[in-house]
Amino acid sequence: MESPLQKMIDQQVIVKTGDVEYRGRLVEVSEESVCLMARTGWRQVPMDRVVSMNLLSEPESDDATENEPEI
Repeated sequence: MESPLQKMIDQQVIVKTGDVEYRGRLVEVSEESVCLMARTGWRQVPMDRVVSMNLLSEPESDDATENEPEI
């Protein structure tokens, strides 16, 4: 049976540590770390630093200016 974390693979997630929040597509979960593909590149977060991990309610856009008003 898959663990809840394994079911989150290939989904957009927010990983929170004590001082940083990472957003990206969950690629891998192991006993040692969580691997994300973020807009700025790969992120590997040691599992002992992870405070929480949740699915993003809405996928992030690749266009950072999508919600900005036109001038």
